[in-house]
Amino acid sequence: MCSSDLSAQGSKLSGGSDLVAGRQATLVLQACDAYGNLLLSGGDVVTGLLSGPSPCNLVALDMGDGQYHFRLTPQLAGEYKLVLTSSGQSPDSSAVNTQTHSLSVSAQDVWPAACHVPDAHKTVSAVSAVTFSIQARDRHDSPITSGGGGVAVEMHSSTDSGKIWHARVLDVGNGEYRASLEPLSPGQYLVDRKSTRLNSSHLCNL
Repeated sequence: MCSSDLSAQGSKLSGGSDLVAGRQATLVLQACDAYGNLLLSGGDVVTGLLSGPSPCNLVALDMGDGQYHFRLTPQLAGEYKLVLTSSGQSPDSSAVNTQTHSLSVSAQDVWPAACHVPDAHKTVSAVSAVTFSIQARDRHDSPITSGGGGVAVEMHSSTDSGKIWHARVLDVGNGEYRASLEPLSPGQYLVDRKSTRLNSSHLCNL
């Protein structure tokens, strides 16, 4: 079976089930003919186009054994569409085949205890907006470079346990979150960062 018999519809794609924003992944296309038979040689022109929440380059590699690898690093979580196009290498092969896949990219798990809050100990005036810049990190203390982490921020009064302010959080989309709130009275506060897994606090004097 020659490589020009590749059928995009019959070929099989793997590696797209556990995609995480900010992490490199490799999709593997196993070339098959129109009957589903595996092709064991390369040489076909196979390209990929990925569209979704953020631009993402695809690096295609012909492994020479019927497999084609696509390396990608999506920067934002969300739903993407992958269109694979293939055409034979021989002069008499003019057919162009396309195959479309839906890919879901999840956000990295934000580990609040590791997040960096450079302004957590600053002194500001009460009844004025307090702004914190939060750099998200994972459980291994590695910076997260994508958004969608579901970060929430609260400020708790250390002198009045009933006083809690919920911050407005802006997801910048690159791993940075900007939180702003307005405490109403002076005192010492705990800035509480939350994600879907754990919480962590820092002191703030007002």
